[in-house]
Amino acid sequence: MITMALAQSGTLIEMSWWKVLDGMSAPTGAKFLTDIIVELDSNPARYRAMDPPNEWGSYDTLLPVLREMLRASLTEVPSVWRVSG
Repeated sequence: MITMALAQSGTLIEMSWWKVLDGMSAPTGAKFLTDIIVELDSNPARYRAMDPPNEWGSYDTLLPVLREMLRASLTEVPSVWRVSG
């Protein structure tokens, strides 16, 4: 879902989106997350159709998490994104 949203916003990635986020500064991460959120908000039906059967990572659970991540990028400065998984 996020890879598709990024592609629709003009950003093509060759690895998991969270691996791309790893090491980004807060401002760069905020731009990256904003691009994802804006695209997801622009076409909820398209992205809800991609919801997994187990609902983990569904549109309605993912979007609030992304918004919280964006908030952190904008308020927890200075910071660098570190992710693992």
